[in-house]
Amino acid sequence: MRSSSAQSEKIGNNGFHENRENQPHPVLPVAPLNSVPYLGPSSLHYASSVSANKSDEDAEKVSPAMIFLPAESSQEFNDLAALIKTGVALTGSAALGKIGPTIGLLDVAESDDSYYFRVSLPGVSRDEKEFTCEVERDGKIVIKGATTTGEKTVCRNSQVFEMLTQNLCPPGHFTISFQLPGWVSTEEFVGNFGSDGVLEGVVKKQFVERNEAAAMATSNDYGAFIEKSTISPTSSSSSPSLQGLTFAIKDIFDVEGRVSGFGNPDWLRTHSAATSTAPAVSSLLEAGATSLGITIMDEMAYSINGENAHYGTPINPIASDRVPGGSSSGSAVAVAASLVDFSIGTDTGGSVRVPASYCGIFGFRPSHGAVSTAGVTPMAQSFDTVGWFARDTATLKRVGSVLLQQPHLKPVEPSPLIIADDCFKLCSVPCELLVQPLVRSLEKSFGGNTVKKNVNLGNYIEENVLSLKHFMTSDDVATQQEFCIPSLMALSSSMRLLQRYEFKINHGEWISSVKPEFGPGISSRIDEAMRTSDEKIDLSRSVKTELLTALSTLLGEKGVLVIPTVPGPPPHLQADVAALESFRSRAFSLLSIAGVSGFCQVSIPLGLHENLPVSVSLVAKHGSDGFLLSLVDSLSKFI
Repeated sequence: MRSSSAQSEKIGNNGFHENRENQPHPVLPVAPLNSVPYLGPSSLHYASSVSANKSDEDAEKVSPAMIFLPAESSQEFNDLAALIKTGVALTGSAALGKIGPTIGLLDVAESDDSYYFRVSLPGVSRDEKEFTCEVERDGKIVIKGATTTGEKTVCRNSQVFEMLTQNLCPPGHFTISFQLPGWVSTEEFVGNFGSDGVLEGVVKKQFVERNEAAAMATSNDYGAFIEKSTISPTSSSSSPSLQGLTFAIKDIFDVEGRVSGFGNPDWLRTHSAATSTAPAVSSLLEAGATSLGITIMDEMAYSINGENAHYGTPINPIASDRVPGGSSSGSAVAVAASLVDFSIGTDTGGSVRVPASYCGIFGFRPSHGAVSTAGVTPMAQSFDTVGWFARDTATLKRVGSVLLQQPHLKPVEPSPLIIADDCFKLCSVPCELLVQPLVRSLEKSFGGNTVKKNVNLGNYIEENVLSLKHFMTSDDVATQQEFCIPSLMALSSSMRLLQRYEFKINHGEWISSVKPEFGPGISSRIDEAMRTSDEKIDLSRSVKTELLTALSTLLGEKGVLVIPTVPGPPPHLQADVAALESFRSRAFSLLSIAGVSGFCQVSIPLGLHENLPVSVSLVAKHGSDGFLLSLVDSLSKFI
């Protein structure tokens, strides 16, 4: 997670005020410091008319006293204290010497609306490159840094001092974790690391409604899983390629002996258990990976939002007040929360690329048809693909090698690198923040000779995909209040028409006979699909063929197209319908490029912009999956 801080002073990258030497640090009348280790997730605060709805003015009048909480005692803490005296986990060179008695001592205080903590960190570097303090929604605080004491000599103010004692802590990296008593708002955290070696933090409590609290109380897995069960590897090899890795499976894949629920309880109760396991899942198990469970998905794979009215919405680990993205929501969250090493999902209209972007991880949509979709409940076969998520490119590439049944390829310089300038105008994040990291990493990976080309992709597609004219209407453009690209809107319309038609062919009979209950948004989309006729369907298929040819000509053998994955950071949970529809429209304009052409695409996380995850995508021609995976693996070392 992230920590945000007030902007009235200079703020370091880690979110803390830089305490200048000419600003004396106040002495706080709090003693003694107690050592408290991380004791697991905390309890939740329920909203009430008394505490949750107080105005700032009332809070000032009340000025509740800070109540200091005693250190909790547990066997875990006693064992830890006996081992290292303080509740500090030290790694590297810091673990080699005697650990002193002062680093990591802690005080926690509580008022009506906030928690206050104070941690003793003598001799710890305040360099923002080495020091971080992460505040998680459940109240867990994780401090990472490096000690500088314990050295025989220390450089200060251009002078070298000989240290007569090194008894605080040997130099090296350390991690401290402790738990606040309740859930907190990660957006409302202010910290200060003073020159006296005391770290102070104040974070607002998070008050939630009781029904939301009940869901959160059982969400140690961030609500990612609909079923937790281990499936052991089936490999007979002595050193399988995915040995030691864990993964999660979207609830759309057949697993022998269970019913794939397709995100809807009526589907679950009216279908039989699978008699065999989907080949994509089997190949991962045969490669030595262990499955830890089945993940939640959007109903019928018919949403890119990530919200499920029946099973709940997985919590986005990077931005808890934002949607996780869908329809492979649980699979993305499981990876982003480090619950598994990788996961698999499906991507028809964006269901891997979108949640990967929203959750700040890598997501790969392969070329259409490159990975078997046998044993996968279909949404729309003309677009369905089996995709996967990972936190790092090495794992992304290893999984790809198994699913694609291709050997690892050496990275090859892309030529040309084509930047779709007009597509970045659809995005709320400044273009240079998305493009420049890629350009710099290319230069570092392959030298400064990469051929770069800027294009207006919308114009190129309009000129070369002639069947699109049947999907371009002036009404669509006129209703857009924001910048739009008419040809890409038409491409999106063509894609969604064929999706609706194929969805109806696949599931219309079941929907008519069972009359299942669907959640908001899903219900209206399915109603529209059920009314879809075969008018213009042949034209939609022509658009697919023409776009594949046009983009193949544009990219050549080793060209790569650079576009935003989505139009911006993840939307708020339960966002305004009108605003969300505008965002969806721009999103599908971007997502339809690879979706309709059948090209492969990788979503690359670029960290946070204004405390929210952002990403950029690379698109390569159909069949160039191995080339694209090797390329992003090479670039990631410098991004």
